[in-house]
Order: sequence, then structure tokens, then C-alpha cells
Amino acid sequence: MENIQAIKQRFGIIGNDLLLNRAIEKAIRVAPTDISVLVTGESGVGKENIPKIIHQLSHRKHAKYIAVNCGAIPEGTIDSELFGHEKGAFTGATTTRKGYFEVADGGTIFLDEVGELPLTTQVRLLRVLENGEFIKVGSSQVQKTNVRIVAATNVKMQEAIAKEKFREDLYYRLSTIEISLPALRNRNEDIHLLFRKFAADFAQKYRMPTIRLDENAVSLLLKYSFPGNIRQLKNIAEQISIVEESRLITPEKIIQYLPDNRSNLPAVIGGKTSNSDFANERDIMYKILFDMRNDINDLKKLTLDLMQDGNSEKVQAENHQLIEKIYQEKQPEHYPVEVVQIPQSNVQNNYDAALTLYRKVLALNPDSKDARNGIDSIRKIALDARKQSTLKQLVAMQAAFDKKQYALLDKLFAASNTKLSEFADLPQYWLLRAQFNYQQKHYAQAISSYKRLLHIKPDSVPARQGMILAFTQLKDFSALKQLLNNWERFAETHDKLWPNYAMAYQTMKDYQSSIKWFEMASIKHPENYIMLLSYAESLEKLNRKTEADQVRSFGVKQLEQQLTAGTLNPAERKEALFQYLTVTHKTGTQAQFNRIYAQLDRLTTDKADKDRMNEIAISWALDKNNLAQLKRLLARSDVKRMKKPLWMALSIALKLKDKRTLASLLKHSDQMSTSDHVSVLIALERQQEAFDVAKRAMNQAKTTKERDIARGIALSLAEGRVSEFVAAYNARKVGTLTTTEQVLQYKHGMGKNGIPVGMDIKLRKARLSDNTLPGTKINEQDVSIGFDWKDTTNQVNARLGIYDNGSDSKAYGNLKYQRQLNKRLNAGLMYGFQETPDENSYLRQYGRRNRLKVDFNAQLGEKQTAQLSAWKHEFNRTDNGQHLADGLGTRAAVVHRQNTLNGQWYGGVQGTLQKNRNASQVSAADALPESTQSVELIAGFNHGTPGQGLNKKSELQYSGSVALGKVWPTGEIKAHVEAAVSKDLFDNDELSLGVFYDKGSFGNPEDKGLLLQYRKFLDFPVTDK
Repeated sequence: MENIQAIKQRFGIIGNDLLLNRAIEKAIRVAPTDISVLVTGESGVGKENIPKIIHQLSHRKHAKYIAVNCGAIPEGTIDSELFGHEKGAFTGATTTRKGYFEVADGGTIFLDEVGELPLTTQVRLLRVLENGEFIKVGSSQVQKTNVRIVAATNVKMQEAIAKEKFREDLYYRLSTIEISLPALRNRNEDIHLLFRKFAADFAQKYRMPTIRLDENAVSLLLKYSFPGNIRQLKNIAEQISIVEESRLITPEKIIQYLPDNRSNLPAVIGGKTSNSDFANERDIMYKILFDMRNDINDLKKLTLDLMQDGNSEKVQAENHQLIEKIYQEKQPEHYPVEVVQIPQSNVQNNYDAALTLYRKVLALNPDSKDARNGIDSIRKIALDARKQSTLKQLVAMQAAFDKKQYALLDKLFAASNTKLSEFADLPQYWLLRAQFNYQQKHYAQAISSYKRLLHIKPDSVPARQGMILAFTQLKDFSALKQLLNNWERFAETHDKLWPNYAMAYQTMKDYQSSIKWFEMASIKHPENYIMLLSYAESLEKLNRKTEADQVRSFGVKQLEQQLTAGTLNPAERKEALFQYLTVTHKTGTQAQFNRIYAQLDRLTTDKADKDRMNEIAISWALDKNNLAQLKRLLARSDVKRMKKPLWMALSIALKLKDKRTLASLLKHSDQMSTSDHVSVLIALERQQEAFDVAKRAMNQAKTTKERDIARGIALSLAEGRVSEFVAAYNARKVGTLTTTEQVLQYKHGMGKNGIPVGMDIKLRKARLSDNTLPGTKINEQDVSIGFDWKDTTNQVNARLGIYDNGSDSKAYGNLKYQRQLNKRLNAGLMYGFQETPDENSYLRQYGRRNRLKVDFNAQLGEKQTAQLSAWKHEFNRTDNGQHLADGLGTRAAVVHRQNTLNGQWYGGVQGTLQKNRNASQVSAADALPESTQSVELIAGFNHGTPGQGLNKKSELQYSGSVALGKVWPTGEIKAHVEAAVSKDLFDNDELSLGVFYDKGSFGNPEDKGLLLQYRKFLDFPVTDK
């Protein structure tokens, strides 16, 4: 590390003062670090040398060093200068420009006169100091910079902070190390040394002999205070060097260049000032009033003498001094004195009497100054009396508002309407009126009063805050947005508006815009826990979870500190506990919530507060699905008396499955959202009506978002309720048997034309051929009718048809019943008679099947399901009904499902047991396996449901699965693979293709096929086109 003397020589610093040496030593020591440094000292002491020393001795010495005089840059452009701007950010911004912080990246920036920075710029600078981030003017992109900041100021920072001209938090970040440079007057030994240096420099510059001071001139120079410090000394040396011919400067010469610092302003005696701006005026008025009273008494005496004597000349002669005192001028002799009767009643009558008397005196003597002044004084006193009365009424209004005596306040405002002109120019009146209207939820009237306040006081921050809140409550977001845009430049320089701007943008769901104002407000007002908790909400909406958690945690700490500090008054403490209860609702534990709830319960007595507290508690119980707590809350007497909002009554009734209450709430369906209305109808087992409500809202909802939500709800209920036309082609090969099928089907949705069940008609044509029997072909035809019905817990499906294979005809059918036993368990029972079998090629060609089957489906966990099936079947020949085979079977499976962004993966295991008996006439090649067991591992992926369902049919849907296992006792490998894909083709339709391959099932050597299917949806917009 270089020593102090070497540094002085290197940077041209003159002087040996101990304070100067200490400042240079501190600069040398902090230079290797990145600590922020604040250089303080009076103007002209050479503060610019310290940042140069720090930069040159730091690891940044090869990077940029930029010095910025903050006081020399206009307020309107300083943000652009320091942080840069984007093209088009403001008028004249024709290109993108880098700011000093971007240019100086990796180097050092010296901010001279930092105390002159505008408050908005201070906020930006604080962010750079905090995390090295800044945003260009007109940009939304956060940029990083790595700069060392050294600042300097001649402002007394503590006074600037007290006057709110400089941010306290910024001061402490800048002044991590503070280096103070002494004033020149405190460096007595250095003054002459500096003068000689400057004299030598100017002699060289102007090519003339160096000036010298004689001893007396040196003594005079040392006694001078130098308010301009080194800069002033240098200026004096330059002036003398140029102007004086003699090179030896005497005291007589030098004194001409030393300005007189004494002030010629008059001294202020006593520091007292009145607490009221009207104090002096009042004193004058009282004096005038007392003088008037004395004058009136004198005039009364004068008129009494006139009345008693009747001789005006004698009275004038005897009362000459009295008349002179009253009028201070000689009355012309030709003016007669009129005798007047002075009324003797109250003070107001005295004012009126005095005014009448002065007017009569003025009629006698139009040039009387006293009479004119008296009239003016009485008028002023009367005006002041009216003002005092108005102010008293205003004080009464404020007291009524503070005490929440709103009925009284309403009467006072009504009385003020009759003399509104007396209140017209009082800002406090309009502020109070606006606040009262806002409290009474008369938001339009509140806005009108706030506008009057702004007309009187254009810079009123409370008026702007109130208008923002009122427009927010009215949900007039277009007017609110225009207001925010119009006031943005004003708001940027008034930090009290920052939380209002942030929360207004948050209410409008413009979370990105709210972040800017929340960020500024959180720096200026870190103690505002309400604002911090709202800030966290905006971050969460933008999926910035980590930042949201950090801000919320800090907000909760601020809240807890204020609660434990004991500095809050009862009203503030109550509000803080409400905020604490709300945030605990989101992030806290049951124990924390119960503790805060108990504190609030003890603290609150007002019904509105009790209702607010219980509303939060009921929301907690509903969200946490805590039925026990919900029932305890509902049993409280204050909750029973509580007028519950519709959403709460609805949520409680749905949670408790209170059908009677739900039915009664339906009369308020016009106030419900589509999803709430549908939820009530479903809970009342009125699914068809729920579907109709959602379907209507798809066209009648006011906003696109509401219509989209309604469409999603309707689509979730549409299964079985949408009419459709289906055409399908199926090709399959089972062993040596080849089968092709064509199907046409029309489905009539449930609830159409007032029919509660869905119906369909299906035409099927099939062709069967066996490669081992040349010329053997079977042509099948059948027609069938299906029926469907379902509610929230039950579903019934039935089908009846007639089958014909050219030589025989059979009636066939099936009936299936399913029931949701509870949230996790579903059961089904199915019976089919004379169905077409698919167990093997022989049975498919010549047999019919009767089957009874039972199914159970259980939800084991959030992602795990289990299925269990058991069946009994028998097979008979189609032509003569001869018995072919019968048997029993069961299958169990456990599946784990994992949802992803693109679909769902699943995997699991299943096992099958079956036992069959074959008739003696059935050959071994055609027989069913008599006793087998198999275990398979299954895996698959679904992106939608190709060929099934109604959801997301506009997208490309695909699925695939594979199963691999082993069959005992044969030891045969069992395998199954299938895949499907679908997409809408034209409009409101779906074309799907599915293929499969199977080996080892029911003893078949292999089974493979494909299914091509086209579906046209007829009366519901299933696709997005």
C-alpha cells in the first residue's frame, strides 16, 4: 500500500493537515474493497480527489471511471443520464442510449452533489446499491451492473433527511464509510502553501513572474475564513496574478480581493413566531374594536350633550378636544350635527349601530378617513366572525367523524349545504366530506368532493389517494386506468401514492405494472406490512413463488415486530391482528390461527369486527376442509346472528351437503357465478339443469373469460348429453379368422326434447372368413337401440338388438348399472345375454355368450387406483343353442398415474385367474383354457382420449400402452400393445385411428386389428373452431 505522501504527490494534493491526512488514509484503506463511500465537506474543499484515489488503488483501476455532477443535470433527464433510455421512451428519444451505470460496468462511478438527487432517482439508486439492478427509462427489462459507487455532498445530510429531501435508507447505504474533508479555514498551515502552489501554476500558465506575499499579507490571508475554501483561494491567486503589476503583494493589495463576508441583512430580535397566521391580524382587529368602543362612547356623550343643551355651537366649543380626538380634523362650521339615538342591545346590534353611525358621520363629512376605516374594520370583523363560526362548524364535523358519530355528521353536512359558499375554499371541508361519503360507500359523491379539493389544492396527495380508492371500489377500471396514467409523473415524486398505485394495478389484475410500484413502495415504506403482503400476492400471481415467499416472510416479520413492540394504539393493534389472521390463513398452522383468532375475539366488541373475524375463520375451515372447526364456528352465537354473504352461505351448505339451504339459495342464482350455480344444481342432483345453465352462459356471459369458464363447465357435464353421429370401420384377425365391420350410429343426448334419457340407434354389418376353411364366409347384420341415464351417483346403460347371420336370427341385449358408493369407491354390475363373443375365433363364428360381471374401482391415493372384476360366462351355439363352454374368472390391477404438462403416464401390475369347462364336442383347438393364471406389467401414456370423451378434441390426442406377462401352467408369454391418435377434421368433429396387437389371451395364438372412427358432434361446440 502506498504511503500518504506518495499519494499526495501522485494526485497533486497540497497540505499537511492531520484531518486531511486522515481522510486520505481512509481512502487508501477502503480502496481494495467494494464498500460504498460518501465524501462530505463544504463546497470547494477538493472532494473530487478522494474517488480518484479510491478508483486508482482498487482492482477496478483498468475499468471506467465516470464522474457525474448530479446537481448540474436537470431533474427531468437525470434518470435517462444515469440509467439510460429506450428508443421512444419520451419525446426526443430517437435512439436507445446507455446510461452511466451501464457504461461504467466493472468500474467506478463518482456521484458528486448526490444530495441534490430527486427522490425518484434516489429510489432507483438504492436498488442499484441493494442488488446491482436497474431498469432503463421506458424499458421493463431488468439489467445488472457491477459498479463501485463513491458519492460526495456538501449538504448536511441529517437536516436533508429530517426535511424528507433525502432518503435515510439511501444515506446509510452510501455512507458505509464516510470520509470528511476539513474546510480550508481549519487548515491554517496549508493556506499559504496552497497559495504559493496556485501562484506558481498561474505564473507558468500565463508566462509571467510568480507573485509573492509579504509577511503582513500572509497574516491577513491566514485570518480570512474562505467560505469558498480551496476553490476561492485558487480564484484569488489567479486574479492577483493577472491584475497586479507588482509581484510583491502587500496587505493593502490583497484585501481588495478578499470579499466581505458580513451580512447586511437586518438582525432578527427574538425568535418567536405566532402559532397562527392570523395572530397579528387578530391583535389589530381587537385594538380597532376597542378604539371603536371608546369612539362610540365619546359619540354617545356628545349626542347626549346635544340632546340636553340643544345648542350645537356651545356643545362644539365645550367638547372641542373630544371632537378633535374622534375626527382628528377640524369640522367645517357649516356642517350641522345631527342628533342620533344609539341602540343599546347586543354585540351584533352594537356593530350595526356603529356602522349606522359611521355612515351618518360619512354623510356629514365625506372626507372622514376615520369613518371609512371604521366601516372597513366592522366589515372585516363581521367577516372574521363568520369565518370563526365556519371553522367551529368544521371542528365539530371533524370531531363527529373521528368519533364515528355519522348520523350527527350527516346533519352537519346537510346544514352546511345552505351556506356552502362559506366552506367553498376550505380544503379540509372537502377532504372531510369526501372521506365521509367514502365511508358511507357513496363513492360517486366522494369522487366529486375529491375533485373540488383538487381544484382548491392541485397538489393534494390525499385527494388523489381517495379518488384511486373510490374508483377501485366502483370497479370503474377504465376511468381508474386513465387516472393513473394522467398522474403517473406526479406519483413518481410523491412516495405516499406508491402503495395506492401498486394496489390499484393489483385490483385491475395488472400484476406486472403493480410490481414496479410495490418495489418502490417497499423500499420507501418497509414498515408497511399491508403493502408488503399485497406485494407478495402480485409476485405469486406472476409465478415468482420464491420472491413472493421472501416478501411475505418479511411482511409478517414487520407485522410481528409492530405487534410485540407495544407501540400500536388499540385500533391499530386490532387491524394488525386482522392482517395477521389473514396471512396465517394462507401460510400458518392451525395452532397459530387459533391463537390469533382468540386474541381478536377478546379484543373486538363491534359487530362488524366480529363478522370480519368470523368470515376469515370460516374461510379457513372451508379451505382446510375442517368440518369439526366449521361446525364449532357455526355454533357460536355471534356467527348465528351474522349476516353471511352469499358466497359463504353457499360454501357452507355445499360443504355440509345441506340440500334444504342449497335449494333456498337458488332464488339468488342471478347473483351467483356460473360455477357456483352449477355446483348447487349438481349437489341437488339436477345435472341436466346444471348443464343447461352452463350452456346458456356460454352465449350470455358478459366477458370472454366468463364465457370460456362456462364452456369448460358445460364440457365437463356434456358426456352423454351431446348428440352425435358415428361411422366406424373395424378390421380384426383372431388366429385364422378375419373380421371386418362397418358401423353407423346416431346418439341422441340425454335431456334433449325433454327426454331424461339418452338414446341411440346402431347399425352394424360384419363379414367373417376363416383361412383354414376355403369358401367359408359368414355375413352378419344387426340393429340395436341403446338407452343411457345418469345422475351424480348412479348410471344405467341398456341395449337391445336383433342379430342375423344369414341362417339364424337372435335377439340380444345387455344391462349395466354403476353406483358411486363414496368418494373413493365405485361399483358396477352388468348382465349380457346372447352377446357376440370375442374370446376366440371358434366362439366368434358359431357361438353366443351370456355373462354376469361385477366391477369395483377404488381410489387408493392421490395417484393410485385399483380395479377388481369377477365374471361368470357361458357359451351356446347360434344355430341350435347347444352348450359349448362355461366358466369363472377374476382380474385385479393396481395402477399408479403421474400427470405431466403433456398428459399422463401410468404403470402398474395386473393378475388374472380363470377356470373354464368345455363341452365334449368342442375340439381341443377350439376350447377355452381350462385353468390359467397370468401376471402382467402394464405401462402407458395418454394425451387425451382418442375416439372417446369430449374434452380437448381440437388438439391432437394420442395414447399408447404395453402389457407384458406370463401365463401358468403353460409358461406362455403374454403380450399386448395398442396405440391410438385423433384430431378434429372439419368442424366440431373427430377422426380417430386405433391399432392393437395381442398374443396369449384366452389361448389365442395372436389377435390384431385396427379401428377407424369418425364422430360428428351435432348440438354442442365440442371443438374450439
